[in-house]
Amino acid sequence: MSLLHKQSLNADEYIYMESEISASFTLTRFDSDPEEITTILGILPTKTWKIGDVIGKGILRRKQNGWILESQLEKTVDLESHIKDVLARLQPSWEKLVEICPQYYTEISGVIYCYDPKSPAIHFNNEIIKSAFELNTEIDVDYYFLYEYVYSGFHSDEVQHYIARCKGTALPCPYGCTLLGRETLYMESEISAAFTLTGFDSDPEEITKILEILPTETCRVGDVIGKSILRRKQNAWVLKSQLEKTANLENHIKDVLARLKPSWQKLVEICSKYDSEISCVIYSVEAQGEVISFDKEIIKSAFEFNAEIDVDYYCLHKSE
Repeated sequence: MSLLHKQSLNADEYIYMESEISASFTLTRFDSDPEEITTILGILPTKTWKIGDVIGKGILRRKQNGWILESQLEKTVDLESHIKDVLARLQPSWEKLVEICPQYYTEISGVIYCYDPKSPAIHFNNEIIKSAFELNTEIDVDYYFLYEYVYSGFHSDEVQHYIARCKGTALPCPYGCTLLGRETLYMESEISAAFTLTGFDSDPEEITKILEILPTETCRVGDVIGKSILRRKQNAWVLKSQLEKTANLENHIKDVLARLKPSWQKLVEICSKYDSEISCVIYSVEAQGEVISFDKEIIKSAFEFNAEIDVDYYCLHKSE
């Protein structure tokens, strides 16, 4: 649960709100009546629409037929559980879906409305990746950051120092700043991606020799983590994207995959023995977050590597 703090000159207002998360499976671009899809699958959809139907309360109309099945879990449950709920309800007609999906457009969609500076977990385990691959579908997550805070232009030296140190972060100012003279804090969004291999006992250099790919970094059991006193509990081999931080997430991932390509078969064999992950990090300054999308190529690669996909999302929301 998130505490939204809006401070005025006279009083403090606290509004408790929880992040809202949902997921769905969508099938579109088919010519038949959506009822035919329901009949074939024997699964009752959450909703359907036909070409020409009005979208919501607007004046826009649907350009294609659609069939959608949404999660039935509470909105407070994590995204991974929502997706698993949808996949479990599709399971009785899995073979029929596997046959149908390549003919049309399919998508596993997630939506997150976040009211907290700490983003909800965005993680796709091996089971989800395998299901997405079998259904020939993409995975897409729409992220909306709705946490609000403000900074004042009337600060003591201590507060000015705090703002300079935390500029662009999602942390509310703890010094009692008012709504007067708001200060604009701005940073550009930064995105990165990496392929990480862990769970092996040999020295990371052995992995480098086998793959003949120079990693971005390696870690050994016992290595100190950053500037902390914590130490690594396992060996790791990491290859990071070389693109600019302003590139979108999909391009970062594809940059990493392209550099792994020369040793693809060796990597597939290695990944069957150890743990692998496509790791993504997003620092976003936009209320409507950065695009989080994994196309069929990325899903196929993750499946071949038996890799999970993890996204660490940080909203560096700017005050205006």
